[in-house]
Amino acid sequence: RSSNKDLKKCQQQLKEYKEAVTDLEAQLQEAQVDRKLLIQQMADLGEEVDAQKAELAGQQERIVSIQQQSEDAKKIQKDQSDSQYRLELENKQLCDTIKELEENEEDLVAEVELLANEKYEAEIKCRSIAEDKDQLRRDLDQRIKNQADNEDE
Repeated sequence: RSSNKDLKKCQQQLKEYKEAVTDLEAQLQEAQVDRKLLIQQMADLGEEVDAQKAELAGQQERIVSIQQQSEDAKKIQKDQSDSQYRLELENKQLCDTIKELEENEEDLVAEVELLANEKYEAEIKCRSIAEDKDQLRRDLDQRIKNQADNEDE
């Protein structure tokens, strides 16, 4: 009767360990999917940062060009103050756009750093889950072996 209770207890523990292993495997798969998504998001953000940097460089070149045009217009056509005003307004708009792009770049860099940290944490979590899974498997194997040894006796 005692060995029957022990057997049922071991079977219940075995069932619980199997459920725990299944749960840990599901968590590991979810963490791996999350990791892949984070890596893709980092790549996408990297591409977006590069595109905005290229756009910023182009706009900076455009500002230099417009500033030169503005100077030339002042020297050549003093009486065209309306034209000069438009160029200066466009220059200001471009400067504002550059400031906005620089702020966006800072935000993107911060977001990339955040994603890198999240990736690092996810990798740590994956390793921890894998270690827990391995430990549960070892415990389960040991219990199965002990149960088999007890049944042999």
